[in-house]
Amino acid sequence: MDIPAVKACFDKVREHLSGLDIESIYMDGIGDPQVGETLRIRFPVTQDGNVVITELMVTSFLDDLDLMLMYSTVVVKIGDRYDELVQKLVPWNMNCPFGAYGIYEEGRQLYHKYSFPFPSDADPSDVAGQVMVLLGVLHQVLSEKYYEAESYSVE
Repeated sequence: MDIPAVKACFDKVREHLSGLDIESIYMDGIGDPQVGETLRIRFPVTQDGNVVITELMVTSFLDDLDLMLMYSTVVVKIGDRYDELVQKLVPWNMNCPFGAYGIYEEGRQLYHKYSFPFPSDADPSDVAGQVMVLLGVLHQVLSEKYYEAESYSVE
């Protein structure tokens, strides 16, 4: 997917999100292998309106295959129960039907990550449709662990 196609895909995702009153903004991409910008979403994951930051980005993978990465920061700063959370991640991931949780050590952040491949020449609207379906699944996965994850955050 080239930069204009990524932009078209993300514009379509933003249009859908806007219709759901979900905020999103463009951020600079990191460059190769990332194609284009990052779409950052304030993604509500609970009935109470608690949000996580979810970032979408496209990367080149193979000559004819790209990846859509969905990276969510669930806990911005893990508190003093860090070691306990590390132990929790094994059963969480064994039972997680979609993606995986991990800890970004340098920032002491809890994240969830998922990626899916798609043909490099895919229609941007089709990829945007896939993203919206997968954001629905991501919502379910993150909402199941949100409050427990939040208990490991710095107060």
